[in-house]
Amino acid sequence: MQVDTAYVFTGVDEYMPLPAPINVSAEAGDKMVTISWDKKYQESFYNSYWVEKSTDNGLNYSKVNDLPLVNTTPDGYDESDFGFLIDSLVNNNQKYLYRVIGISIFGELSPPSKPVEIKGKNIISSVPLVHLSETTDGASVLVKWEYPKGEKEEIDGFRIFRSDQFAKGYSLLADSIPMYQASYTDKKALLTGYYRMQAYNADGYGPYSIPKMLQLVDSIPPAMPQGLRAVADTSGLVKLSWTANSDSDIFGYRVYRANSKHEEFSQLTSKAISMNAFRDSIELKTLTKNVYYKIIAVDRRQNESAFSDIMELERPDIVPPSAPFINSIKSTEKGIEIHWVKSASSDVEKQVLYRNTKGESQWALLKVLPADSIQYTDDAVLSQQVYRYLLLAVDKAGNESKAPQAVAAKFLDAKPTNLWIQPNVNYSKKSKETLLTWEMPDFKVQRFMIYYKNGEGIWRLLDGVAPNRCTYKSKLSAKEFKVFCK
Repeated sequence: MQVDTAYVFTGVDEYMPLPAPINVSAEAGDKMVTISWDKKYQESFYNSYWVEKSTDNGLNYSKVNDLPLVNTTPDGYDESDFGFLIDSLVNNNQKYLYRVIGISIFGELSPPSKPVEIKGKNIISSVPLVHLSETTDGASVLVKWEYPKGEKEEIDGFRIFRSDQFAKGYSLLADSIPMYQASYTDKKALLTGYYRMQAYNADGYGPYSIPKMLQLVDSIPPAMPQGLRAVADTSGLVKLSWTANSDSDIFGYRVYRANSKHEEFSQLTSKAISMNAFRDSIELKTLTKNVYYKIIAVDRRQNESAFSDIMELERPDIVPPSAPFINSIKSTEKGIEIHWVKSASSDVEKQVLYRNTKGESQWALLKVLPADSIQYTDDAVLSQQVYRYLLLAVDKAGNESKAPQAVAAKFLDAKPTNLWIQPNVNYSKKSKETLLTWEMPDFKVQRFMIYYKNGEGIWRLLDGVAPNRCTYKSKLSAKEFKVFCK
């Protein structure tokens, strides 16, 4: 934006004290030290620095540089974020304190930084020359060394480090080995071990020797794997796992599979696997119900363990059983009687019978039947009603057989064997009427027909009454009556 008027104010109350230099550090060398400090975040305050040193624990400081220090950067290089100064030390055993003071463009001095304490390092350049050999017991390693001590090098002792790999994983095997000792026996040696040594001084410093390797003779196989477990899902994925071997030189495991305990097992792993777990994929639509696994452990010398115990795994069952076949259905006095031929599948756990009535689309579970049953009578039926039935087999895995075609039957009531009823006869002299009474039969009646015997001994139809009546009055003086259930 265009500005037509601007004002700037300042005064003595704008004064701010200069900050002390920050992030001062010291890196020791052999009778030398490198002092560094943060320059990037204070370049707006300072354009040069004084570096001061104290040899009396901070009571007095003297300047290290004769002129204000300015670190420059050659053309073409990025500006450094830090300032540096290298100073020499009289000896490595004395303690020194260093601090940095910033100088502003007006020549003002900042407060001194926090002092850093440093001592020089007694550098050792020589390393032990290591020689390895196997002992007579075949389980230990003898470590010998020579030390070509350099001039003016003072060492306090030796350290031995060991690993099962060339470039990493070293742990301290022996510490504080005196100068006069020139050998050490590793009584719990690794089958393949890498060794390196360090000659150290009073400060604990010293370079490492080049790693040396020794392999013990190993013909002992690892222990037989234990705890083999397997889980399979309905997709055919098998998850195998087992207890990891405790042998220290285990290289890996090989996994084998077969469809029978007595056939030859085939190797599933093209090479030894390091994990104590493995995933396999198996075929589920097959006649063999089980699959078998076993594993071996292999050490780094390729010695193989004995085979683990065989793990027997049942394949997940996704094949439904064959359906049972209803070969007979009929109406009886007790209900609708159904007969069938059982499923041919050997793993049937139960049979389920479904029913509906003619015209319905939904099926209701009627009965759960044992796997070996071959007949059932449905007694919860109504007369003249048509019923349809479906019979399915269910195996141990819960698979149902395919639904066959439904079969139907009508329940017919049994025909009564005695349709005649002998009524109770009561004649009233007062009213000169005969009262007939009888009990209602246990079958359905459409009409009661009343008969009487005349003087000639012939039965004649007198009248008919509704099926809900069990009484009748007559003016006849006949002595014998009977009722027919139509």
